[in-house]
Amino acid sequence: MDDSGSSIIILLIICVIAILALAGRFSKSPERQGEIGELNIVSILSKSLRKGLYGKVLHNLYIPKADGGTSEIDVLLVCTKGIFVFESKDFVGWIFGDDKSKYWTVTLYAGKDLLGFKKTEKHQFYNPIWQNNAHISNLNRLFENTIPMNSIVVFSDRSELKDVVNNSETTILQTSYLKTYLSVVRTSYDDVLSTITVDRIYNQLLLYTDNNDEEKKQKHLTYVKEQKYNPSICPRCGGKLVVRTAKRGDNVGKQFYGCSNYPKCKYTRNIESSNESNQK
Repeated sequence: MDDSGSSIIILLIICVIAILALAGRFSKSPERQGEIGELNIVSILSKSLRKGLYGKVLHNLYIPKADGGTSEIDVLLVCTKGIFVFESKDFVGWIFGDDKSKYWTVTLYAGKDLLGFKKTEKHQFYNPIWQNNAHISNLNRLFENTIPMNSIVVFSDRSELKDVVNNSETTILQTSYLKTYLSVVRTSYDDVLSTITVDRIYNQLLLYTDNNDEEKKQKHLTYVKEQKYNPSICPRCGGKLVVRTAKRGDNVGKQFYGCSNYPKCKYTRNIESSNESNQK
């Protein structure tokens, strides 16, 4: 074999190695891991349906919001027991948070320092209970509050719920407990929807799924980024914040921002702190 032939073979080998390296990086990316977590939930739900629970599973729904944006739901199960909305969190590390805090924290091992001591990294993420409540609020608007809704937040088994305080109606669990939860739903929950109604709801929601529409996904991501800096939107349920006046207590007579979805959502914010945050 001449030198030119050897050069071509070497070049091909280098290209193959580069492609495999990129594929490995992609498989470990947060986006890919998140997708794997969602598909794992879909798989567990599908198996539960084969055990006698009548229902259908939907993945990646873009539900329209009142302000023209969209609310992205990871996984949804519509069955004779109602609608179950799943928020998937594929984190690695210890999870800290409570149902009343806007942000939660994930702490993960980050190797050792020069002296051999363990290092950790902390990252904040938006309260998943509030996030899923916002999804359900938009679904309720779509169905005019006629369908029973259930909120479930699923953390991957690669995480540990170290200190999570949850006094809300949302169920929080890890992937390994999802089968048990679905078994309880299948055997203990009352039927609230007929099979005909389940099919009708599924066909209606199917219109809001399009996992291959990249333009729709990018439009949703742009909308989400804009909402992070929108002081007029309730961070808990996505409703509008309106000016209210305290009628009792130590702050009687003082004005504050309250959610338009009150009393279902009791989020409030001081007007003074809002003005300060807008000036930063």
